[in-house]
Amino acid sequence: MSGNLPKAKRVGGANKTAAWVLAGVAIVLVGALAYLLISSPLFSKEARTDADRDYQLLVEGAKKNPKDPAIQMTLAETEFRLGKKKEGLARAQKAVKLAEEQAGYRTRYATMLVQVDELEQAKVQLTAELKLSDKDPEPLFLLAQVLSTLGDHDAAITTMKKALALNPNAADMRITYAMLLEKAKRKDEAIAQYQLALRFLPGDKTAIDALTRLGVKVEESAPPKADHGAVATPTGDAQ
Repeated sequence: MSGNLPKAKRVGGANKTAAWVLAGVAIVLVGALAYLLISSPLFSKEARTDADRDYQLLVEGAKKNPKDPAIQMTLAETEFRLGKKKEGLARAQKAVKLAEEQAGYRTRYATMLVQVDELEQAKVQLTAELKLSDKDPEPLFLLAQVLSTLGDHDAAITTMKKALALNPNAADMRITYAMLLEKAKRKDEAIAQYQLALRFLPGDKTAIDALTRLGVKVEESAPPKADHGAVATPTGDAQ
């Protein structure tokens, strides 16, 4: 199920995990809340750890700003990571409603839904997200993996192709794309994608194992200046 979904992230100078861009958002929000709330009576007793302190800041910030979707969503993600999944999902749903037509919130909510196997609802949220903005590859990457897990492989391939058109350097997602093509028995296309991924991720075991399985011999070579990676040579059809 969703536990096997590869994590959506960018490759290169902007790597991000499927819990993704959110860590940076959380840091910024916590910093701002710290400035506003540090003199609050909440801190008459020092928090036991930095994590406790950050969580308390978010709780207090959410109380003072109940209609701020950014604070509500960040607290929801924090609750979810702390194991309060029911509370986190409910708060995330509230944040989505508060955000109205703002992009990004549905993707963050969908990321949480995927982790609890609520794939159909995640699909709904991601589809709605793409109606707000079709220029961000992240919801497309996640939607493609959701569609694949739900068994809609053709739609997953189409969606992943759109995502890679927006971010062609996402080598980890290119490997996922190759896996989707392989499942659909589109062998030549899968091989091409695995080979391309190796240009960005030289020596990647997943790609090398897949090429070997598909009857392609991979020879490690010194990476050329403009086109580094492994060189793959066909050795015949895979069984």
